[in-house]
Amino acid sequence: ALAARNGVNLFNIDVATNAKGTVVESTNDPTAGNAGMGTVNPVSSVDIALSAIGSYSSLQNFLKEVEKSERLLDVRSISVDGSDTGVYNYHITLRLYWLR
Repeated sequence: ALAARNGVNLFNIDVATNAKGTVVESTNDPTAGNAGMGTVNPVSSVDIALSAIGSYSSLQNFLKEVEKSERLLDVRSISVDGSDTGVYNYHITLRLYWLR
């Protein structure tokens, strides 16, 4: 919904999977205060890769709304394919977080 409101078209949405085809879920974040202490981190995460098409200003507006979203996520990477038309292809990796 955020993308549609801002004129960004999303496609090729892919949840990170391992060689067995199961979702790669991070459970031991080294930035967490309890890493290596034998306790289970109550926060899980998953990486999602997606492609998008839109103008640069549309992407900026989309990312501003993502930043304000109540859903906890990090933008891990963004790459841009150049264009002479003002409409660009973006490849974005997000990490979504949730409590177990």
